[in-house]
Amino acid sequence: MTIERHIRLFDIIAPVYGLFFKYQRRMFPQTLDVLAAHVSMKPETAVLDIGCGTGALTSVLHERGLAVTGADASASMLRQAKHHTKNAIPFHLVRPGEALPFADKTFSLVVSSFVAHGLTAPHRAGLYREAKRLAKDAVVFIDYGKKRNIGASIIEFFEGGDYFNFRDNAESEMRAHFSSVSVIPLRGLTVLYICR
Repeated sequence: MTIERHIRLFDIIAPVYGLFFKYQRRMFPQTLDVLAAHVSMKPETAVLDIGCGTGALTSVLHERGLAVTGADASASMLRQAKHHTKNAIPFHLVRPGEALPFADKTFSLVVSSFVAHGLTAPHRAGLYREAKRLAKDAVVFIDYGKKRNIGASIIEFFEGGDYFNFRDNAESEMRAHFSSVSVIPLRGLTVLYICR
């Protein structure tokens, strides 16, 4: 699936994702507790959430006192994010393959949750390069690890991303862009990739 078709798909399904906003929010505090043991997350730390979707993670980061900004390629997802966060957080519509509208090392921390697996390998490489350019301290990908699950496999097959290739090659792909990659298992199929 081309990146343009992928964005159109998310524009269409954004209202459905919006229905799960509160459910998604409940998943992130525990993830951030684990992350805080490895990455500084002091109040007012500048954070960029690339592929913020409906803003679930962005809103939890904001509630923890972080100076968070969201970015996504889907205008419909950003409408959901602005609605759910009551416009309390800055969000930016971005174009895939283009530099994000921020100077180098603008953010202490760059995060991206369940985005990388949906991109083709070349687009993932672009995501890694751009995240590295923008981060002073660390880049964190919250995404699938190597564990398999038939339900996730079916959903990801129909979503049309690169889930299967990502799951098998994520760590080695990231190591080509970052000097260190720590993989920390979370619950279920999810892991933290902490890149520096």
